[in-house]
Amino acid sequence: MAVKKSDAKTLSTTFNDNIEIILPHKTAVYSRKQAEMVIKDFFEKNEVTEFQLIHQGKKDKASFAIANYFSKNGKFRFTFLTKIKGGKIYIHQIRIEKQ
Repeated sequence: MAVKKSDAKTLSTTFNDNIEIILPHKTAVYSRKQAEMVIKDFFEKNEVTEFQLIHQGKKDKASFAIANYFSKNGKFRFTFLTKIKGGKIYIHQIRIEKQ
């Protein structure tokens, strides 16, 4: 998985055209390219040491995944909200909460 490798570029290929990113001190809707830069910045400041998928679910054309992200700067909770569009799964929202 791209998050385990801190690979914002690969992760961004699964972003919807516009994606909401909720960070501990900032929330905004970004274009795919802008979101890639925001996530890249997060990864650079919080290099992953471990990533654990802890829960996932699905309903109709929407799904979610919750994971723990560990870095030298602490533990974060990632929540991904996805939807199917044109037969492909796209991330519509990423929430990153400091634990």
